[in-house]
Amino acid sequence: MELRQLRYFVKTCELRSMGRAALELDLATSALSQQISRLESELSTRLLQRSSTGVTPTWPSCSRPSSPYAMPTRRCGRRSRRGSRVM
Repeated sequence: MELRQLRYFVKTCELRSMGRAALELDLATSALSQQISRLESELSTRLLQRSSTGVTPTWPSCSRPSSPYAMPTRRCGRRSRRGSRVM
């Protein structure tokens, strides 16, 4: 599991759309989908219900940007990006 995969997952949950999340993350939609699928494989669970109208997190508590699962991921991501700039 990689931090970027978690960031991708959180952004996709926030926007409820692979396409919009990919656009904001500056990725191809297929690359984003592939990374989330890898994360799902590593965790041995489906994280998103995909449909033609968008995506829905399979865990209702993850669907809110302020959820206890999303916030630590965001904080950790910000810290790691700041730390990498210092080096």
